[in-house]
Amino acid sequence: RKNILEYDEVMEHQRQKFYGLRQRVLEGREVRDLIFDYIGDAIDDAVKLYLNSEYPAECVAEYAREQFDFTVLPEKLRSKDATEMDIAVRRIATEEARHMIDVTLGEYIPIEGAEISVDFDSAGLVNWAKSRFGMDLDAAEIRQGGIAERNAVFNLLCEAAHKSIEKTELPKIAEFTAEHYGVGKLIEWCKAKYGIELEQAEVLEAIADEDRTPQDLILDKAEELYTKREIEYPVEFVMQLTMSQARQNPQQALAQLANWANRRHGFDWTEETIKTTPPAKIREQLLEASEVFVKENVIEQEVKAAQAFEDDEALDAHFAERFGIGLPDAMRFLEPDERPDAIRARVENLLRAELLYLERSILLEVLDSTWKDHLYGMDQLRDAIGFRSFSQQDPRIEYKREGATLFTQMDQTVRDKVTDFIFKARINPAQMAGPGGPGGPPQGPQGAPPARAPAQAGGGGVGGGGGNIVGPGLG
Repeated sequence: RKNILEYDEVMEHQRQKFYGLRQRVLEGREVRDLIFDYIGDAIDDAVKLYLNSEYPAECVAEYAREQFDFTVLPEKLRSKDATEMDIAVRRIATEEARHMIDVTLGEYIPIEGAEISVDFDSAGLVNWAKSRFGMDLDAAEIRQGGIAERNAVFNLLCEAAHKSIEKTELPKIAEFTAEHYGVGKLIEWCKAKYGIELEQAEVLEAIADEDRTPQDLILDKAEELYTKREIEYPVEFVMQLTMSQARQNPQQALAQLANWANRRHGFDWTEETIKTTPPAKIREQLLEASEVFVKENVIEQEVKAAQAFEDDEALDAHFAERFGIGLPDAMRFLEPDERPDAIRARVENLLRAELLYLERSILLEVLDSTWKDHLYGMDQLRDAIGFRSFSQQDPRIEYKREGATLFTQMDQTVRDKVTDFIFKARINPAQMAGPGGPGGPPQGPQGAPPARAPAQAGGGGVGGGGGNIVGPGLG
C-alpha cells in the first residue's frame, strides 16, 4: 500500500497543477497574463537557441548528419570558419565510416578468435556494399571469407567511402557560418510564429545594449501586436456577428449591437442610430472607443472599482447598474481570499468576452488533448518502470524522475501549440449567430464535446466550445 501511495503521489502533484491551471482558464482569470507567460518563455528559448555562439556549429553538425548519415558532434566544430568546418566534417565522417565498416563487416565475415561466431554471408555483404556505397563486389573473390579477404574488402569499402565523402558538395556550410546567420533565423522565427517584423539592426542593437535584451525587444513587439488585436478583434467580431444575425432578425441584431456598445464604451446608441449610420462609420467609432478602452486599461479600473465593494448586495447592485446583469449565485458568500480573484474573473468575462472566448477555447483545446496524451504516457511508464530493478535502479525514484520529465515536456508542448495559434486563430461569428448575440452569451456550437466546452465564470460574456476556431492547424 505504501508503494502504491508513492507512485500515486507523482500523479497527484501533476493533477493539482494541471487542474489548477485549467480552472483558472475556465474562470477566465488573467488568461492574457498566462498566454504572455507562454510567449515570454518561447521567446527566451528562441533567443538562447539562435543567438548562441555555437548555433552555426550545431547547424553544420546536423547538416553533416543528413549528408553523410554519420554523427558529428558540434563541440568538434567550435571556433572554426567555413573552410575549417568543411575539412573537419569530412575528416570526422571518414573516421566514422571506417569504424562503421569495421563493425558491419563483422556481421557478414566471421573473425577468427571472436567470442561470437557468425556464418559467412557473401550475398548479404555484396548487397550491403552496393546499397551503402554503390560499390560492386565480386562474391567469387570473397568466397573464402578469411582474414585476407576481410582486409581487402575493408580497404576497398574505406576507399569508396572516402571518395564519396570527398566528392560530396557541402554548400550550406558557408551559409551557416555567414555573419549574423543566427540573427537572421531569429527574425524568420518571429515572422513565422507571431507575424512580428524585425530588422537586423534592431536585434544587433539589442544584443549590444546592456539594458534592453533581444528578449525584451521581441516581447515588446509581441505586446504591441497583441494590444492591436485587443483593440480590433472585439469590434470585428461584434460587427460580423451582428451582420450574421441581421439576416435572421434585423431588429434584434441592431438592439444587441447598441446594447453592447453602450455597456462596453458608454455610448448612447439606439437602433435608429445604427440604422442611420453607415457600417464603416460605426466600425470607425467602435475602433476609436476600443483603442481608448485598451490603452487606458479600463478593465483594471473596473476590477478595482468592483473590488472596493465589501458586501455582496452592494456588488450585485454595482454589476446590475454597470453591466446589466447581477452576481451569479456562485459568487455569493465567498471566502475573503477568494473574492478578489472571482471579481476579476467576472469583470474580464464581461469586458473581454470576445477575445477571452478565443483564448479560452485555444487553451482548453490544447490543454485537454495534451493532458490526455500525457496520461497515456504515464500509464506506459508505470507499466514498464518495474523492469528498472534489473539494472539496479529504484523503480519508485525513476518513476518520479521520468514522470516529472514527461510533465515538463507536456507543459512545453502546451506552450508551443498555444503560442503557435494565439496570434493567428480567430472565431467564426457566423456559426455563433444565436439568441445571445453580442449583448449576451451566444450558444455554443452544436455537438461540442462537453469536456472541451469552456465554462463561463460568472455567466457573462461569450462562452462555448472550441468548435468555431479558425486558423492555421485548427481547421
